[in-house]
Amino acid sequence: AKDGEITPKEVVKILAAKFHLSDEELKEMLPSKRAPMFYNRVAWAKFYLQQAGLVDSKKRGHFSITEEGRKALDSGAEINNKFLSQFATFQEIKNRSKDSGS
Repeated sequence: AKDGEITPKEVVKILAAKFHLSDEELKEMLPSKRAPMFYNRVAWAKFYLQQAGLVDSKKRGHFSITEEGRKALDSGAEINNKFLSQFATFQEIKNRSKDSGS
């Protein structure tokens, strides 16, 4: 990716190939029918990683890994919500969600 940046669309393509997802699986819609489910999940993962400071978005529609993100990858840890909870900014967003009743 140019300058280490990548778009969510490119991430979807890479992950779809890695997990051998069919076109049918990629077209599966959310129950609301507002967006394809897999694309939505990738967008939420990007949001969570960004809140934890592991990826950064310098311009709309693009993001790149941060130094903290590289450290997380190099650690070999499974990057999930439990792992992300060690980051204060991620905790803040989770707490806001709880406070709003979501």
